[in-house]
Amino acid sequence: MKTNFLLITLILLSFSTPIFSQVQPDSLSANSTADKTKVLVTLTDGTERIGYLLSDDGREILLETLTLGKIYIEKIKIKSIKPVLEEDLVIYEGEITTKAAFSTRYYFTTNAMPIEKGENYYMINLYGPEIHYAVSPHLSVGIMTTWIASPFILALKYSFSKEDSKVKFAVGTLIGTSGYLNQFRGYGSLGWGMMTFGDRSNNITLSLGYSFIRIGSNNYYYYVDKPGTYLVNQWGGYDAPQYVEYPTIKAPVFGLGGIKKIGAKASFIFDSMVFFYNTDRSNNTYINNGNPVTSVTIGRVTENRTGVMMYLMPGIRIQSNAKSAFQIAFAGVTAWSGDNVTSFPVPSVSWLKTF
Repeated sequence: MKTNFLLITLILLSFSTPIFSQVQPDSLSANSTADKTKVLVTLTDGTERIGYLLSDDGREILLETLTLGKIYIEKIKIKSIKPVLEEDLVIYEGEITTKAAFSTRYYFTTNAMPIEKGENYYMINLYGPEIHYAVSPHLSVGIMTTWIASPFILALKYSFSKEDSKVKFAVGTLIGTSGYLNQFRGYGSLGWGMMTFGDRSNNITLSLGYSFIRIGSNNYYYYVDKPGTYLVNQWGGYDAPQYVEYPTIKAPVFGLGGIKKIGAKASFIFDSMVFFYNTDRSNNTYINNGNPVTSVTIGRVTENRTGVMMYLMPGIRIQSNAKSAFQIAFAGVTAWSGDNVTSFPVPSVSWLKTF
């Protein structure tokens, strides 16, 4: 009886040993990442790999990626290894990455980060469309206009800093024309430099610039019922045509913008600009000398006005997937000129999509 009991025990152990030997490694494999932090491995060619760092022997690492499984990567090919949070991850073209599309853009202004490959985008606003394209790893070109294709603005931005820099720098410019709305007589430009702190998900940008706008439109109006040297018109009044050359506006500009991730798909956006403007315009008064009319200048006045204009644009961006986003801003504009203060809301909605 004891012999039979020992025989049965040995048989059971012989079956149970392979079972334990098969289950135990799987259990270890399942638990091997339980206490580990996700890391972002950036290779020297710019490729990103995200997963759990299982081992590092000094020559290569073993990374359990979220999309490719376990892979070995030679240390010589690695640029950096950094911890990454779950909320910082996005899916882009089937790959999990930390590079969110539209991360170079706030609502109106941009930051110092470059538009990278695969991040070219267009944005549709209530007032019109715009498109931005990466010409090189540091240079991007954009076009901004309205639904009636006038005015028309060319946007350029050059980023100096590398992706892993803690502080990034860039310069940009907007060059525009009034288009056919004013026979192309209006034109202007805005140039600025910017400094960005943070990463692509959470950052803040300070910018300084200078703008110049030539309105290019002119107007005539009349003083009435002034007897003496002025010509009597058909209604019995007296006209002195007043020719007004509309202003040239010059303005130093200060900007502050930022973005903060507040959820898996939502980010808070803040955008603002302050213009310290100075305007010049000239008035020329003429008198009619008969028919056909000839004009002789009898007076000229040059006006100079200064003021401050500020717009604030807090908003929310919802990025449902890696290639498209929707954003809304509750904007407001306030202008001060002497004792006059003008304020009005400018709620804005826009859609962004990569191409």
